[in-house]
Amino acid sequence: SNKSHYYNAALVLHLYLDFYSTKLQVYSHSHSHNNNTMAQTPEQRRRNARFAKGNENRMGKSEDQIKKRVEKVTKSPISMFWIVILGFIVFGGLVFEALSRFFG
Repeated sequence: SNKSHYYNAALVLHLYLDFYSTKLQVYSHSHSHNNNTMAQTPEQRRRNARFAKGNENRMGKSEDQIKKRVEKVTKSPISMFWIVILGFIVFGGLVFEALSRFFG
């Protein structure tokens, strides 16, 4: 009974130390500094943040949902009719003025 108690305690201690030693190894590898890397420029930092934000928005969505968002064509707030009318007012006046000066 006494032997098995010490054996169980030793086993628990061994498992405990084994678990935390692997945790420390993983932690030390993930937090080790690589001296070959350069500091990020502000532009790289901005682009990395934009990329991370885009990935964050995609998390939990299927490929179809992501493709639908990409394929969505943005519609102009002004219809083509009004763009043509505005172009005629701006450039038509210039054309009529040039014609009147040329032939007038």
